[in-house]
Amino acid sequence: MRLKKTMLMLVFSLAAAGPAMADDFCTGWKQGYGDGYAQVAGAPPTPMPMLCPKKKPRKDGEKRTDYELGYDRGLKDGIRDGSR
Repeated sequence: MRLKKTMLMLVFSLAAAGPAMADDFCTGWKQGYGDGYAQVAGAPPTPMPMLCPKKKPRKDGEKRTDYELGYDRGLKDGIRDGSR
């Protein structure tokens, strides 16, 4: 019984922590996507994509913030999608 409670608490903790850790990355990605799309297409994307991709692991010595990493990836994705 105690093991079940521990496992249940672990699952809920991980589920709650996931969105909080990806928040800055997703915010940066959405901003970068909109900027990249508008840069190529001349107008912001409609509708704006709601789901950001999974965050890749950091490279050794990476000093950029999660927001900056997300922005760069979103910019590339927006440029790609805006040029279609």
